[in-house]
Amino acid sequence: MMGSPEDFPYLESLHRSQLDGDFGPPLEYALKKYRHDSNPKDPNLAPREFWPSTSAYRSILYHAGKRLGRDASAYLERVPDDDLRLFAHIELAAALAGLPEFREIQREYRPRV
Repeated sequence: MMGSPEDFPYLESLHRSQLDGDFGPPLEYALKKYRHDSNPKDPNLAPREFWPSTSAYRSILYHAGKRLGRDASAYLERVPDDDLRLFAHIELAAALAGLPEFREIQREYRPRV
């Protein structure tokens, strides 16, 4: 999951979402990360499955599934990319099936120009 000090508000909002059931705030954070990962002027060239935004969406949908059950599927519409949505959908299905959350590695690759 996230680990830098700038990620603290995300982690706090994800924790709060698990309590109150509103996953909108962490989804806003994930969208910000996605915009950074997919920025055409400075794209993250690491494989998409390792992007920080992918990790955020996966974790959010997993925890939403644990908290909200099938109703969490409404949040899938807020994932702006088909590939990232598929990864998030898999995590949601894992949560609904009672499986543990997938812990992935995050990578960024931005060549120096």
